[in-house]
Amino acid sequence: MARHGVFLGFLFLGLAALGSTALTACARPAMMPGSVDRGYIIYGHIWSEPNKAAEEVTVYLVDDAYDQPVATVTTDFFGKYAFAYHPPGRYRVESGDVTRIVEVVDSDIEVDLDLSQPDAPPGVMPGVPDNPEGAAPNAADP
Repeated sequence: MARHGVFLGFLFLGLAALGSTALTACARPAMMPGSVDRGYIIYGHIWSEPNKAAEEVTVYLVDDAYDQPVATVTTDFFGKYAFAYHPPGRYRVESGDVTRIVEVVDSDIEVDLDLSQPDAPPGVMPGVPDNPEGAAPNAADP
């Protein structure tokens, strides 16, 4: 019985040594990657302020073409969320007063929202096509 306590102690110390940044560095959910057959994953972090995760916050996925809700999830302790396996298309990721538009084309996509910046432009995520020609907008352009 004493060996189990020693093992758990080492496990706890090992996790404590990793620190919270090592445990939260990746928002990518532990699920099969998206594909044409399965659909794609829209995932990310929600921040209540810079570098502070927003836990238990509701996040909505809305079909932008039809203005119809597709899914609703709640963030975990680390502010992470994921909408699993949705077909290509244009979606809105909404939480609080913040909205980001994403175009899912042929891969999973990460969308992070900072709830402390509701006045940030709600446009398409940088690097995501926003027009029929497929040109990617650049957030640094004036």
